[in-house]
Amino acid sequence: AQYGQILALAAGWDEKTGDGRYNLNSRNCVHFVKEAARLAGLTGLDQPKLMKKPRSYLKAVAAANTGRVTVLDVHGKAYLASLPPLTGAATNVASPTALQH
Repeated sequence: AQYGQILALAAGWDEKTGDGRYNLNSRNCVHFVKEAARLAGLTGLDQPKLMKKPRSYLKAVAAANTGRVTVLDVHGKAYLASLPPLTGAATNVASPTALQH
């Protein structure tokens, strides 16, 4: 269920399938990660002073969730390149409306 919720979140933020607008103060990459982390059940997500500091935000959330997250210590592009391609079943995205409360 969490995986589907996170796929729906991504679709909701996509410019083709959802609302792709960007706002540094209220809708940036840290806001997206915060919502994904909330859906994953992580804690320590409210870090107002770090909402424009992605690396610092991730470090703070990781520290608040010791034992629940694994820090890879590798650049995102290198990590993604090391993964096998997604299959068709894994790329089916749930409707963004699934996230509405």
